[in-house]
Amino acid sequence: MANHLYEGKVYSLPYTIDLNALMYYNEALFEEVGLEFPTTWEELLHAIEVFKENGIIPIALGNKDQWLVPTGWLSNLVALIGGPEFMNDLCFGDAKYTDEPYIEALKALKQLVDVGAFNSDFNSIDNYQMYGLYGLGRTAIFSAGSWAASTLLESIPAEISAVTRVTVMPTYPNGKGELNTVAGGSGWGVNINSTLEGSKREAAIRLMKALSDRSFATALIEIANMPPAVSGAEYDTSSVPAIFNEIMEVQEKAIVTPVFDQVIHPELIDEMNKTTQAVMAGNMTPEVAAQRMQNIKDRLARTR
Repeated sequence: MANHLYEGKVYSLPYTIDLNALMYYNEALFEEVGLEFPTTWEELLHAIEVFKENGIIPIALGNKDQWLVPTGWLSNLVALIGGPEFMNDLCFGDAKYTDEPYIEALKALKQLVDVGAFNSDFNSIDNYQMYGLYGLGRTAIFSAGSWAASTLLESIPAEISAVTRVTVMPTYPNGKGELNTVAGGSGWGVNINSTLEGSKREAAIRLMKALSDRSFATALIEIANMPPAVSGAEYDTSSVPAIFNEIMEVQEKAIVTPVFDQVIHPELIDEMNKTTQAVMAGNMTPEVAAQRMQNIKDRLARTR
């Protein structure tokens, strides 16, 4: 709900939920190498080595446009390392980017690069090309939001989508975030023009109520395959793709934490996108990236 607030007041009404750091994986490839999907970082690193030994790209990534890693991987890792309370304080309070959880999250991303987890051109292809790479059937994992499911189903071979499962990011060593910690937030919202009067205002209010009831939530699931913000919606599981049913199962268990680019200042978002990509490319240290972020946060705080 935080990304629908302005100066502490409700600004719009959310009607969808995005889970931004889901792990999509090829179950057949995991069975081929005798592994189950990892639930810890150590298991993930082991799986990466096993896949590499078998000529399989462990994780597909397309971060050319810079936003994909911060909106998913980084947002989730900070919450897994520092815990949900720290992530909230970093986004909305006085926690610092130079604190250990943010720096450690950047180090974790660089570690994945260093161990060869990603395709070598991960900073040169975009997220749609990432789906295409995964669709070739020789890449085990990719991470994206719930919004990726429909695009994935439309763009990859049916035999690959049939063996694609969805789960959560593994936990981090000594991290304060539990398994099922997922970076996410409400993806879309609607608001009423404050100048409306009379019958127009009444009609707008009726529409807002309709968009927030369970029948609309059911239609959102069954027709659009989008997770609704309204809880408790019942739907026909046979009417939606298997991948989407798994996303809904993840949502039911998820400990949802903020997504950076949904809640922080645009200047911070821009700097985060640039510095995260630079760290993963080996052109900047995590410490320098964190300090640059904190410098902007401090300046913005002084100018409020």
